[in-house]
This record gives sequence, structure tokens and C-alpha cells, in this order.
Amino acid sequence: MINRIGPPVLFLAAVFIYAVILGGPVSLAQLLITALIILAAWAVAARLITPKQQRDP
Repeated sequence: MINRIGPPVLFLAAVFIYAVILGGPVSLAQLLITALIILAAWAVAARLITPKQQRDP
């Protein structure tokens, strides 16, 4: 479970810190939209990369 949650959270934290360091006009809405896009892309990539677990009937 930690493997699934860890990398996206770290990536979001990096994006947030990057925006804060830049100090540019970054609004909360832009950060939320960026976070949603990143999480959605991460979920799709994880679903495509991880092999589907087939359970025996």
C-alpha cells in the first residue's frame, strides 16, 4: 500500500515546493488541478504497468 501511495505524494510535494520556491502567481486552484492531473495520470500508468492479478476460481 505504501508503494502505491508514496511516489505520487512525494511528486506532489516536489511540485508544491517548486511552486513555493518560484514564488510565482500560483493559486490554490492551479495546485489542486495539477495534483488531480498528476494523480489521474499516475493511476492510469500504474494500472497499465502493473500486471493484472488473476485469481483462481
